[in-house]
Amino acid sequence: MYLLSYLIKIFSFLTWKLSGGKRRKTKGIVHIVEGADWVIKRIGGYISRGARIRNLDFRIDTSPKFFVNWLIHFGSLHTFAGSIDNFVHSFNRIIVTIFHGNFGISAEMDNSINKLIDSVDRVNRIIAANSIMRNRLISWGIPEEKIAFIPIGVEAKLFVPFPEDKRKKLRNSFGIPEDAICIGSFQKDGNGWNEGLEPKLLKGPDIFIAVVKRLSQRLKIHCLLTGPARGYIKKNLDIAGIPYTYRFVNNYAKMPDFYNCLDLYLVSSREEGGPEAIMESMASGVPLVSTSVGMAPDLIRHGENGFLAGVDDIDSLVRCVEEIIHDNDLKNVLIKNGLETVKDYDWDIIAGKYVSLYKEVLSE
Repeated sequence: MYLLSYLIKIFSFLTWKLSGGKRRKTKGIVHIVEGADWVIKRIGGYISRGARIRNLDFRIDTSPKFFVNWLIHFGSLHTFAGSIDNFVHSFNRIIVTIFHGNFGISAEMDNSINKLIDSVDRVNRIIAANSIMRNRLISWGIPEEKIAFIPIGVEAKLFVPFPEDKRKKLRNSFGIPEDAICIGSFQKDGNGWNEGLEPKLLKGPDIFIAVVKRLSQRLKIHCLLTGPARGYIKKNLDIAGIPYTYRFVNNYAKMPDFYNCLDLYLVSSREEGGPEAIMESMASGVPLVSTSVGMAPDLIRHGENGFLAGVDDIDSLVRCVEEIIHDNDLKNVLIKNGLETVKDYDWDIIAGKYVSLYKEVLSE
């Protein structure tokens, strides 16, 4: 299959060369994803579904090499920075999605942002997934007319609240005591793809540990974890004597089972694009406490459909969690309003925004 795809691209490239290298009508859209089977690739799948429903020629690939006269949509800053100098023909139109990033995070990030800024004349649109990122792009001198705003979506048919009896059975199957407060954390927060003992501090695993340690002094806490590279979290929960359940999930469709075991979800990150957990928690009827990162300020109305706290503000995160735990009426209000908020973020709706942008760029 991969060899056939490769040969087709070579044939396309040679055909273009033999035709004299003239620019022709754009053939379709190619969404460039990372090799790892993670969020960027999954988002490409949702866009693909929406594009094909709307009769667009949409493909997913890991490299723009040999594509000529296509609209190349880079699914992340990383995929763009790694390809723009060598593999993108000048006849292609270019869209770049940037979920998160800022100067000072790492040398690699600095180089990628500078490459985007230096190449802005070659780029037709840059998609920001949240207001924080949109404002950063403007501060870096990116022309506002080149910036599109499209958030991350959620598969609304998959992430739904379960009946109470099913929820209790799931908790029991995961070894979660009925009287425990179950706090969820489902993200990758260790460096690399192995055990993850070295923390990825941008994701705030140290903040998560600090918050649950404080809570465990007064409450019966049980943490539910998924995701790769969670070694740092598990090690520190063991040291603190805080019970937890960890499962590595190969099938993304099983994630609603995990959300429906929770009493609340905690985002403790210092930098995010979404995270997806914000929308997934709301859609699953799970109260949410998050630092003010990524899409959180765009979705969360503090005290109405979730709680927001400052980055690194452990005291505020603890207070927000305790307020939810001790006020059942408030918890129900957060759940009800969260379910209403997240309706606008169904992937079928969000994919339509991508299609509208594609058509706009193709018409220019």
